[in-house]
Amino acid sequence: MSTLAIAVVVLIVIMLVMLVEEIRKGFRKEFPLGKMPRNTFIIIKGLIFLFAGITLALVITGSPAAVVLAWILAVAMMATGVWLLIQMLVRSGYFPGGYTAFFVLLASIYLMTVLA
Repeated sequence: MSTLAIAVVVLIVIMLVMLVEEIRKGFRKEFPLGKMPRNTFIIIKGLIFLFAGITLALVITGSPAAVVLAWILAVAMMATGVWLLIQMLVRSGYFPGGYTAFFVLLASIYLMTVLA
């Protein structure tokens, strides 16, 4: 497995851990724009993981598109990590997904480093 594939897998695994935290701690109920409907949450998360899975598949097969998708994934997940950490600062306390946000941020930076 290539270093790029390992970096994508690491990010996906940490994203899964974040998903578990968000589900267990009620992310949908704490969403800043109001309570997020369950189906909306499932669809959004499903699309994110579908994108991550497609990215990994393209990385493994050596597709030229893999690098572009990996950059998009890394930037999007870095933004997610930063956003969750900002939510914790604004609220002066815990926000669902906040505990794992730092690790998502680190994994995103690791993926960017491998891509650079």
